[in-house]
Amino acid sequence: MLVAKFLSDHISLDRNGDDDFREDPNIPEDFFIWANSKKVKSFSRLVNEKGVFNTHEIARKTNLMHVLNIMAAIIGGFSNRNEKAIQHLDDYALKFDERDYIVDSLEAAAELFSVSYTHL
Repeated sequence: MLVAKFLSDHISLDRNGDDDFREDPNIPEDFFIWANSKKVKSFSRLVNEKGVFNTHEIARKTNLMHVLNIMAAIIGGFSNRNEKAIQHLDDYALKFDERDYIVDSLEAAAELFSVSYTHL
């Protein structure tokens, strides 16, 4: 879930003392260190700013569920509705070794889409 929140820009990585109350205090510090080491701009821009979801859908975190479904499809193939996404939330609740692969792959795909889209 944390990786999907990170990809869909639902987690603030700025950890100054004033904003700490906005984030779940149970998020491990090593997640913030890892996330800050990743360069994710194109994918979050794609799911938040390119018209895929409107502001109401983003407020309802629809984009987050779609990111979870994309991640589930990469990990375990396609499934009905949110079935695999929910299963993977349980399976990877404590440890998610594929996070680098998922983030890097989705960012690269979004960059490719962004370049292709601007040339149309």
